[in-house]
Amino acid sequence: MTAAGVAAAPVTAIGGEAGEGEVVAALQALGYSLSEARVASRAAIAEAGVGSSLEDRVKAALRSQVRE
Repeated sequence: MTAAGVAAAPVTAIGGEAGEGEVVAALQALGYSLSEARVASRAAIAEAGVGSSLEDRVKAALRSQVRE
């Protein structure tokens, strides 16, 4: 895991919205690879929605990984 890989992901945190970079970083902290975390983060956006909280998006990302 490199800090540069996480920093390269787009991060948007406006009004409580969790950006993809935050979700990716949270998943990497849980042991997922960068590529796994990015795929799960995109699935979470589709499931939880763009305006959802970081907690909701991380939960949705984890659920997407369980289904695979």
